[in-house]
Amino acid sequence: LCLALALLARPNPLTGPGLPVAALWRRATAMVPVGVLLPAVALPLALGGAFMLSRSRSVDRISFLDVGTGDSALVELSDGGRVFLQDDASAVAAARAVGPTLPFWDRAIPLAVLTAGDDQALGDLDDLAGRLPFRKVIVPSAGVSATTEKHWRQTASTRQLEVIHGRTGIHVGVGDQDEIDVYALEGVPRQGRAAALPPGLSLRLTLGHMTVVWASAEPADQAILATSGVPAPAQVLKLVGQAPRWGLDPGFFARVNPSIVILPAGAASRFARPTPGTLDLLANRQVYRTDQDGTVVISAEPAGIAVRTSR
Repeated sequence: LCLALALLARPNPLTGPGLPVAALWRRATAMVPVGVLLPAVALPLALGGAFMLSRSRSVDRISFLDVGTGDSALVELSDGGRVFLQDDASAVAAARAVGPTLPFWDRAIPLAVLTAGDDQALGDLDDLAGRLPFRKVIVPSAGVSATTEKHWRQTASTRQLEVIHGRTGIHVGVGDQDEIDVYALEGVPRQGRAAALPPGLSLRLTLGHMTVVWASAEPADQAILATSGVPAPAQVLKLVGQAPRWGLDPGFFARVNPSIVILPAGAASRFARPTPGTLDLLANRQVYRTDQDGTVVISAEPAGIAVRTSR
């Protein structure tokens, strides 16, 4: 920009006289020093161009973030809206992953959804609410202690957050044509040798022509979802959780029938093992792990679904 203005101020080598804008530029520099005028002109144009570029994304996309031992994702809509999905990632790691992607002139995140129902997860969301600019938050309706719930209510009130307790049947419209369906799992107490299943939320996101299911990596949780008739088929399945025994319920997997699967953060543990039959179900699917592939970005391109990894 500076070079262009300097060239315009010189005589036109083809015709002799300066270009029409040159006279205006010389008149302006006669009143204001060039060192002041150039930044005054260049900075607004640069910021305006960056703003227009940031608002010009033509497709919806979801980034499954590389946040170490935890699962979280950022949804960026074609109309400029955002949704943050949080399961059990630490607040520090999630904020570090998301913060640099938000331009300083528009850092709002209209909706966040917490899908893990326990004290640690809500405590991390409480911390995260002080680091990221949420406006509305959907959280599980059970699974946390009275002390953690009280502290969270105080944070929500202080930061003027609208809090919605998730339950099956909640349908949230986001952006112009995108939507999120919420399915609640009430949790199952420990029975004999079977481990307890904490409450939580599963999600079905419709992003343009792309559908994403976000669900627990516990086959027992998936079986409950399958018998209740949800969710419908989707191209992308994201498994979440840090249980050492993760896997797929065959009935659930057949209903979703994804072509792309992102494994849970718990799969990175050296003690983690998939349940019997899981690897067979994953055959002939595109499988990604954020601990190996880095952040996985999936976009609903006009020609189809595109996948990009950071490694």
